[in-house]
Amino acid sequence: MSDDPSFSFARHALTSLGSAALVLAAVTVVVLAVRPGPGLGLLIVGVGIVMAVAVMAAVSRRTVRRAFGDDTDGHERVDPPT
Repeated sequence: MSDDPSFSFARHALTSLGSAALVLAAVTVVVLAVRPGPGLGLLIVGVGIVMAVAVMAAVSRRTVRRAFGDDTDGHERVDPPT
């Protein structure tokens, strides 16, 4: 578990998955509105899935950085001993 009381794993999971679900819902609306053929429909859905994964990663990264601070160098932050 986390020592930070402001971080909720449930909220983190719901925002990440919710953002991906919104992207997939938008792609569904596009497919229903355009009514493409099989090839173009497959392309639209494929791009939608990639976009959903990218949005989920971005939202996940944002919520974790908001809770634990910005780590731009890619290394774990270690506080010096006192």
